[in-house]
Amino acid sequence: MSGVPDANTIVEYAVAADEAGWDGVFHIDHLIDFVARVPDEHQPLNDPWTTWAAVAAKTEHVILGSSITPIPDGSRGNLPRAWLRSTSSSDGRILLGAGLGGPKEFTPFGQEYDQRQLADQYDEALDIITGL
Repeated sequence: MSGVPDANTIVEYAVAADEAGWDGVFHIDHLIDFVARVPDEHQPLNDPWTTWAAVAAKTEHVILGSSITPIPDGSRGNLPRAWLRSTSSSDGRILLGAGLGGPKEFTPFGQEYDQRQLADQYDEALDIITGL
């Protein structure tokens, strides 16, 4: 086990941060944990948008965000809808930390890591998200 906290623990931490007056709490956005101590023991990670929706229902002030969401990843085709739903349920307290992602975000899933192509997809994804 890699020590990745479950969604309930993340909710508890974020509630404590809100109560302590923290400005923000951020959640990594990868499909799996790439820092497993033992090869091939990578664990799936919580989806930040679902997690933040749960946190938003239990907090009042803390800003919530992703750190960093690789938005050109084709497997995240529902990202604009998921982000829009979670941010609207939080009174706008959920931020999208957008990025390209690195090779580890793509090659384990059989996708090519081509920065020029990903940059074009990134720009297109940002246009869609900001258009919403």
